[in-house]
Amino acid sequence: MCATVCAALLIFALSGGGCETATAPEASRTSRVRLGDMNVVVEQTVAKLAGSDWMAARGGDSERVVIGVEAVENRSSDVITRSERWYMMQSVANEVISSGLGRARNVSVVIPAARLEAASRRGSFGDSALTARDRNVTHSLTATIESITRSRTEGGAGGEGREDFYSVVYRVVDLESGELVWEDRVEFTRVALGRSFS
Repeated sequence: MCATVCAALLIFALSGGGCETATAPEASRTSRVRLGDMNVVVEQTVAKLAGSDWMAARGGDSERVVIGVEAVENRSSDVITRSERWYMMQSVANEVISSGLGRARNVSVVIPAARLEAASRRGSFGDSALTARDRNVTHSLTATIESITRSRTEGGAGGEGREDFYSVVYRVVDLESGELVWEDRVEFTRVALGRSFS
């Protein structure tokens, strides 16, 4: 579901301690973050948000929350373009809307007006709820991506390789009180011939 939504425009494991492994279908000679990595980060982030105590305590009749988003902050050693960082955040916003989570918990997610105008001119959003007229933002959604790079030596003829460990942390902050109401992370390792998520 997210792959389709994300192609146009972030969820934690509900158990919080589980480990999933995904293997890249194609061989690669780079440890750079790919679109597939971003999509998995978005799917897992939205799942974790949906399963969070903060969301569980909310219902359709709860006081309305309007979450403003910004591009993911890149603190990693990888070159992640501004458009890729926006893609990761806008995809979370889209998934919250399209999954029904926003309606069920009375939560709206909006992007900054300047970004919205530019994207609307390109036809990126259409009639999406991201274009909501009510932009009285009550909370902020931010994210950072960090990485650790290390060299590794494979046994046999493989020789040396590169491995990058990535951690993407999403946070929701109540703008009035300054309270951190939700935070979680998705971590994955990108190696020359694949990736694994945990």
